[in-house]
Amino acid sequence: METPPLDDKARKMRDLLSSFYSPHPSMSPNSPNTISKFTSSDDINSSSFQPDHYMNLMAHEMNLEGLLHKHVEMVTQIKNLDTDLQMLVYENYNKFICATDSIKRMKSNILGMEGNMEQLLDKIMFVQSRSDNVNTSLTESREHIEKLNKTCNLLRKIQFIYDLPDRLSKCIKAEAYADAVRFYTGAMPILKVVFGRYWS
Repeated sequence: METPPLDDKARKMRDLLSSFYSPHPSMSPNSPNTISKFTSSDDINSSSFQPDHYMNLMAHEMNLEGLLHKHVEMVTQIKNLDTDLQMLVYENYNKFICATDSIKRMKSNILGMEGNMEQLLDKIMFVQSRSDNVNTSLTESREHIEKLNKTCNLLRKIQFIYDLPDRLSKCIKAEAYADAVRFYTGAMPILKVVFGRYWS
Protein backbone atom coordinates (compact mmCIF):
# COMPACT_ATOMS: atom_id res chain seq x y z
CA MET A 1 0.00 0.00 0.00
CA GLU A 2 1.55 3.30 -1.10
CA THR A 3 1.87 6.18 1.36
CA PRO A 4 -0.18 9.19 0.22
CA PRO A 5 1.93 12.27 -0.63
CA LEU A 6 2.28 14.87 2.11
CA ASP A 7 1.28 18.47 1.60
CA ASP A 8 3.63 21.30 2.54
CA LYS A 9 2.13 21.78 6.00
CA ALA A 10 2.28 18.09 6.88
CA ARG A 11 5.83 17.84 5.51
CA LYS A 12 6.95 20.80 7.59
CA MET A 13 5.33 19.33 10.68
CA ARG A 14 7.08 16.01 10.07
CA ASP A 15 10.41 17.77 9.60
CA LEU A 16 9.89 19.74 12.81
CA LEU A 17 9.11 16.60 14.79
CA SER A 18 12.02 14.76 13.21
CA SER A 19 14.45 17.56 14.01
CA PHE A 20 13.15 17.88 17.56
CA TYR A 21 13.33 14.20 18.49
CA SER A 22 16.49 13.37 16.52
CA PRO A 23 19.73 13.04 18.58
CA HIS A 24 21.47 15.22 15.98
CA PRO A 25 18.68 17.31 14.50
CA SER A 26 19.00 18.42 10.93
CA MET A 27 16.60 19.56 8.28
CA SER A 28 14.96 16.96 6.10
CA PRO A 29 16.55 16.58 2.65
CA ASN A 30 13.07 16.82 1.12
CA SER A 31 12.46 20.27 2.58
CA PRO A 32 12.59 23.08 0.00
CA ASN A 33 14.35 25.32 2.54
CA THR A 34 17.32 22.99 3.02
CA ILE A 35 20.78 24.45 2.48
CA SER A 36 23.31 21.67 2.15
CA LYS A 37 26.09 23.67 3.79
CA PHE A 38 24.06 24.29 7.00
CA THR A 39 25.12 22.37 10.08
CA SER A 40 22.92 21.52 13.09
CA SER A 41 23.79 24.88 14.64
CA ASP A 42 22.43 26.53 11.51
CA ASP A 43 19.17 24.57 11.59
CA ILE A 44 16.46 26.98 12.71
CA ASN A 45 14.43 24.05 14.04
CA SER A 46 17.34 22.66 16.06
CA SER A 47 17.77 23.13 19.80
CA SER A 48 21.42 24.12 19.16
CA PHE A 49 20.49 26.79 16.62
CA GLN A 50 22.79 29.84 16.60
CA PRO A 51 21.01 32.84 15.06
CA ASP A 52 24.13 34.99 14.54
CA HIS A 53 25.97 32.27 12.69
CA TYR A 54 22.83 31.52 10.68
CA MET A 55 22.43 35.17 9.64
CA ASN A 56 26.11 35.47 8.68
CA LEU A 57 25.90 32.30 6.60
CA MET A 58 22.75 33.46 4.79
CA ALA A 59 24.28 36.89 4.13
CA HIS A 60 27.33 35.17 2.69
CA GLU A 61 25.43 32.60 0.61
CA MET A 62 22.43 34.67 -0.61
CA ASN A 63 22.02 37.88 -2.54
CA LEU A 64 19.62 40.67 -1.57
CA GLU A 65 16.73 39.20 -3.51
CA GLY A 66 17.24 35.82 -1.84
CA LEU A 67 17.38 37.44 1.59
CA LEU A 68 14.13 39.32 0.93
CA HIS A 69 12.51 36.13 -0.29
CA LYS A 70 13.75 34.31 2.82
CA HIS A 71 12.39 37.11 5.00
CA VAL A 72 8.94 36.88 3.41
CA GLU A 73 9.02 33.11 3.74
CA MET A 74 9.95 33.24 7.43
CA VAL A 75 7.28 35.86 8.17
CA THR A 76 4.72 33.61 6.51
CA GLN A 77 5.93 30.63 8.54
CA ILE A 78 5.74 32.66 11.76
CA LYS A 79 2.17 33.70 10.98
CA ASN A 80 1.22 30.11 10.16
CA LEU A 81 2.79 28.87 13.38
CA ASP A 82 0.99 31.57 15.36
CA THR A 83 -2.28 30.60 13.71
CA ASP A 84 -1.67 26.91 14.41
CA LEU A 85 -0.78 27.72 18.01
CA GLN A 86 -3.92 29.80 18.45
CA MET A 87 -6.05 27.05 16.94
CA LEU A 88 -4.40 24.48 19.21
CA VAL A 89 -5.03 26.64 22.27
CA TYR A 90 -8.60 27.30 21.15
CA GLU A 91 -9.32 23.61 20.54
CA ASN A 92 -7.83 22.59 23.87
CA TYR A 93 -9.73 25.38 25.61
CA ASN A 94 -12.98 24.20 24.01
CA LYS A 95 -12.23 20.65 25.11
CA PHE A 96 -11.52 21.90 28.62
CA ILE A 97 -14.78 23.87 28.68
CA CYS A 98 -16.72 20.85 27.37
CA ALA A 99 -15.10 18.61 29.98
CA THR A 100 -15.92 21.13 32.72
CA ASP A 101 -19.54 21.38 31.56
CA SER A 102 -19.79 17.59 31.43
CA ILE A 103 -18.46 17.29 34.98
CA LYS A 104 -20.92 19.94 36.17
CA ARG A 105 -23.82 18.14 34.47
CA MET A 106 -22.73 14.82 35.97
CA LYS A 107 -22.48 16.41 39.41
CA SER A 108 -25.91 18.01 38.99
CA ASN A 109 -27.40 14.70 37.85
CA ILE A 110 -25.84 12.85 40.76
CA LEU A 111 -27.15 15.42 43.23
CA GLY A 112 -30.58 15.18 41.60
CA MET A 113 -30.47 11.39 41.82
CA GLU A 114 -29.57 11.58 45.50
CA GLY A 115 -32.55 13.83 46.12
CA ASN A 116 -34.83 11.51 44.16
CA MET A 117 -33.52 8.48 46.04
CA GLU A 118 -34.19 10.20 49.36
CA GLN A 119 -37.73 11.06 48.25
CA LEU A 120 -38.27 7.49 47.05
CA LEU A 121 -36.99 6.12 50.36
CA ASP A 122 -39.33 8.45 52.27
CA LYS A 123 -42.27 7.28 50.15
CA ILE A 124 -41.35 3.63 50.69
CA MET A 125 -41.16 4.18 54.44
CA PHE A 126 -44.52 5.99 54.34
CA VAL A 127 -46.16 3.15 52.39
CA GLN A 128 -44.67 0.59 54.76
CA SER A 129 -45.97 2.53 57.75
CA ARG A 130 -49.46 2.76 56.25
CA SER A 131 -49.35 -0.94 55.42
CA ASP A 132 -48.43 -1.78 59.02
CA ASN A 133 -51.28 0.41 60.26
CA VAL A 134 -53.74 -1.30 57.91
CA ASN A 135 -52.55 -4.74 59.00
CA THR A 136 -52.88 -3.73 62.64
CA SER A 137 -56.38 -2.35 62.14
CA LEU A 138 -57.46 -5.41 60.17
CA THR A 139 -56.15 -7.87 62.74
CA GLU A 140 -59.09 -7.35 65.08
CA SER A 141 -61.56 -7.43 62.20
CA ARG A 142 -59.96 -10.60 60.86
CA GLU A 143 -60.20 -12.30 64.24
CA HIS A 144 -63.81 -11.18 64.59
CA ILE A 145 -64.65 -12.53 61.12
CA GLU A 146 -63.02 -15.86 61.97
CA LYS A 147 -65.10 -16.09 65.14
CA LEU A 148 -68.26 -15.27 63.22
CA ASN A 149 -67.40 -17.90 60.63
CA LYS A 150 -66.88 -20.54 63.31
CA THR A 151 -70.15 -19.53 64.95
CA CYS A 152 -71.95 -19.75 61.62
CA ASN A 153 -70.57 -23.23 60.98
CA LEU A 154 -71.62 -24.32 64.45
CA LEU A 155 -75.12 -22.95 63.93
CA ARG A 156 -75.42 -24.83 60.65
CA LYS A 157 -74.44 -28.04 62.42
CA ILE A 158 -76.93 -27.39 65.22
CA GLN A 159 -79.61 -26.66 62.66
CA PHE A 160 -78.77 -29.92 60.92
CA ILE A 161 -79.09 -31.85 64.20
CA TYR A 162 -82.30 -30.00 65.02
CA ASP A 163 -83.82 -30.95 61.65
CA LEU A 164 -82.50 -34.53 61.73
CA PRO A 165 -85.54 -36.19 63.43
CA ASP A 166 -87.98 -34.67 60.95
CA ARG A 167 -85.78 -35.67 58.02
CA LEU A 168 -85.44 -39.24 59.27
CA SER A 169 -89.19 -39.45 59.86
CA LYS A 170 -89.95 -38.22 56.36
CA CYS A 171 -87.45 -40.65 54.84
CA ILE A 172 -88.98 -43.61 56.74
CA LYS A 173 -92.50 -42.64 55.70
CA ALA A 174 -91.36 -42.32 52.11
CA GLU A 175 -89.39 -45.56 52.46
CA ALA A 176 -86.27 -43.65 51.41
CA TYR A 177 -84.05 -45.69 53.68
CA ALA A 178 -80.86 -44.86 51.80
CA ASP A 179 -81.42 -41.15 52.38
CA ALA A 180 -82.18 -41.80 56.04
CA VAL A 181 -78.91 -43.71 56.44
CA ARG A 182 -77.02 -40.93 54.66
CA PHE A 183 -78.51 -38.24 56.94
CA TYR A 184 -77.80 -40.30 60.03
CA THR A 185 -74.23 -41.10 58.97
CA GLY A 186 -73.59 -37.42 58.27
CA ALA A 187 -74.87 -36.49 61.72
CA MET A 188 -72.76 -39.03 63.61
CA PRO A 189 -69.57 -36.89 63.85
CA ILE A 190 -71.61 -33.99 65.22
CA LEU A 191 -73.44 -36.21 67.70
CA LYS A 192 -70.14 -37.66 68.93
CA VAL A 193 -68.78 -34.17 69.52
CA VAL A 194 -71.94 -33.07 71.33
CA PHE A 195 -72.50 -36.16 73.44
CA GLY A 196 -68.88 -37.25 73.71
CA ARG A 197 -68.33 -40.54 75.53
CA TYR A 198 -72.04 -41.14 75.95
CA TRP A 199 -72.35 -41.73 72.22
CA SER A 200 -71.49 -45.15 70.90
